[in-house]
Amino acid sequence: MEIYSSNFSNLYANSEKKLLVQKWKNRTKNMNDDIFKREMNHLKLAIKEFLPKILLINMQDLNFLVSPNVQKWVNQTVNKTIIETKVSKTAFIISNNIETEITVNQTISEDAGADINKRFFNSEIEAQKWLSEKKTSKW
Repeated sequence: MEIYSSNFSNLYANSEKKLLVQKWKNRTKNMNDDIFKREMNHLKLAIKEFLPKILLINMQDLNFLVSPNVQKWVNQTVNKTIIETKVSKTAFIISNNIETEITVNQTISEDAGADINKRFFNSEIEAQKWLSEKKTSKW
């Protein structure tokens, strides 16, 4: 069920699977830091409301360089919420833009992001397969 839609991303919730999905759109090249933070804040609020056990972030069409200040903000807010609400697995479908991928990877791998059980995938099929596995090991 779609729970949020903007020019830049959509959020979907599946209560039965305890799954929350964020899908970025290709219009993200026109975003600025404030818009990115607004979009991520919607994700944070959805996590708090729906309390998913698994999270899928589809960044294939994300074309935005996350600045160091915004990386820090994501770690202090969104990543912290993922940990506090005990999301057991987070799958990231990597961006087609290598520069975007590098800045997102920095955001996810530092500070609070380092404590998230996460994996990176090239396709949604691979990500869904991992998310549906019962085992929740980080490795």
